[in-house]
Amino acid sequence: MRILALHGYTQNSHIFSKRLGAIRKACGKECEFVFLDGPHVLTLADVNFGNMDVQETQPEPTDPELIPRAWWRSDDAGTKYRGLEESLLYLRDHLVKEKYNGVFGFSQGATMAALLAAVLERPALAAQYNLLTDGQMPHPPFEFCVVAAGFIPRDPSLAGIFTEASVDGPAGLHTRSLHIIGATDILVTPERSQPLIDASTKARVEQHLGGHFVPATGPWRTFFKAYLNAKSDDEAAAVPSPSSTNSGTSTPVTSAL
Repeated sequence: MRILALHGYTQNSHIFSKRLGAIRKACGKECEFVFLDGPHVLTLADVNFGNMDVQETQPEPTDPELIPRAWWRSDDAGTKYRGLEESLLYLRDHLVKEKYNGVFGFSQGATMAALLAAVLERPALAAQYNLLTDGQMPHPPFEFCVVAAGFIPRDPSLAGIFTEASVDGPAGLHTRSLHIIGATDILVTPERSQPLIDASTKARVEQHLGGHFVPATGPWRTFFKAYLNAKSDDEAAAVPSPSSTNSGTSTPVTSAL
């Protein structure tokens, strides 16, 4: 089972790999996670959201494992995503060469994962975003999409991927999707995640008791192992829920959306 993993805003492939370390170990050799870096490097101004005292006293990181990255930047109103098309092309070029069973994203990366999964379902959408290569889809539709703290984009030109039908398919995300929400998440609240859940026709929702992070305590590791290794939609649906137990401690909460 090969899984494409997309990090959140201000993270990178190394950080997200560490955050999912316990889950990856629990999933075993049957699951290969491949972590990609978002193509947009962030500055301290992007990360600290206008905290000039921090910006003036801290140098920009130079260690590749610490450099914060993103799949897009939002304008001041949060309704225009700059650089997302570049990220889609970057992912297209990767998917032409590498094949995956599913995709797993967190926060901004979760929305990116859902966008990618939805576009791969519909060739007309792929053509609209210049993702075809020699007239062909770059990758088959994913078998599943894990959306941890995901949301519908606030950019209207992208929200339509989930809310508007195209000539080759109805609106929404039709890939089997697992939506993970934090009951006390103040960055991507359960209410903000709900429209994406509603737009997903094969959605399963699991809630943990914490905030803005991927839960990784024992019951959740057991759940992820069974879900990600499932061979069919029915087998995945039959995996017992972990959500009645505490979910553990948080990852850093800096995330942009």
